[in-house]
Amino acid sequence: MVSSKAEVSRCRYLAPLTEVFGKAGISILGNSGDVVESEALPWSAVCDAVYCIVVSTSSGKKRWPILYASLQSMELFERTIAVVNTGPCNEKNQPCTDKVAGLTWSHVLALHDARTRKFSRVLILEDDVYFYRPDLEKLLSACAASPSFQTHQTERAALYLGGVYSSASSIPYYGLQMGQSYQTHAYIMSVEHPAWDRVVQELLKGSPQMIDILIHNMLGPCWLAQPSVAFQRPFGTGNASVWSLSGLPRLYMYLTQCMRWLGIGNCWESCARTTNKLVTIFGSIGSAVAAISGMLVVLMALVWKSVA
Repeated sequence: MVSSKAEVSRCRYLAPLTEVFGKAGISILGNSGDVVESEALPWSAVCDAVYCIVVSTSSGKKRWPILYASLQSMELFERTIAVVNTGPCNEKNQPCTDKVAGLTWSHVLALHDARTRKFSRVLILEDDVYFYRPDLEKLLSACAASPSFQTHQTERAALYLGGVYSSASSIPYYGLQMGQSYQTHAYIMSVEHPAWDRVVQELLKGSPQMIDILIHNMLGPCWLAQPSVAFQRPFGTGNASVWSLSGLPRLYMYLTQCMRWLGIGNCWESCARTTNKLVTIFGSIGSAVAAISGMLVVLMALVWKSVA
C-alpha cells in the first residue's frame, strides 16, 4: 500500500483553488458571463473532491483566467483543491528540470492527499481542461440516477471524462463504455484501487513513461465517457500567448507545430471525437486502422481497375 502521507515542499503544495486564484486577483472575473444559469450539476454522484494541477510561473499564470472561467462554468471552482507547482518538481518534491516529471508527481500527490482525507473518488484535472456542458449534464445525471453505477464505480481504477480511447466496449450505463484511454486532463480516480499502487511503484523504479501512457498500460479497462465531455485546450487557435508550445512534451510539440504550419491548428477535440467514434465501432484503434486500411486498399484497387 502506498503511504497516504502527502509531503509538501517549496516547489509543490496544496491549497484551495479559491485561495490561490484569489491572491492572484483571478476571482474578479466571476461576473464575466461564463457561468451557465441552469440546474446544479450533480458532481457528488461521481466524486468526493476535485484536484486541479496548476503552475504558478509567469507563463503558467497566463492560463489561470481561462481555467477559472472553465471551472466556474462547470460549478467546480469553489470545490477544487489546487496542486500548485512553482516549477518542475520531482518525486522528492525538490526542484528539477523535467517538466514531465513535475506533472507526473502532481498526480501522485493528489492521490496521496485523497487517501489522507479518506476520499473514495476524486476528479483530477490539468490546467488546460475545458468541458462540453450538454453532454456532461446528461452523463452526471445518468450516473446519479443509476444505483448500479453507484455500487460498481470504484471497481475500476478510473472514469475518463475524455481522452483518446484505444479500446472501447458497451456497458449497460448511459453515456459510459469500458476500455482504455490516453490523456490525463480529466479523469475520476478510484482512490483505493490497487492499480494505483502499481503505478506509483513503477514510477519509483524510474519509469520514463509519461503519466498518461503509464496508467493506460497499468490500470486495465476503465470507465469511459462516450461521448467525451472534457477536452484539452487547443494551442493553435487564438491562444498562442497563453498556451506555450515549449511546455509540451517534444513529440506533442512537433505534431502541434506541423498542424499549425499546415493551417489545421490543433485538432485535439475533433481528432479525439473522431477517433473515439471509430474505436466504438471497431472495438480498438488497431482494429479501426486495419479496417480503414483494408477499405482504402479495396478502393485503390477498384480505381486502378477502372482506369487500367
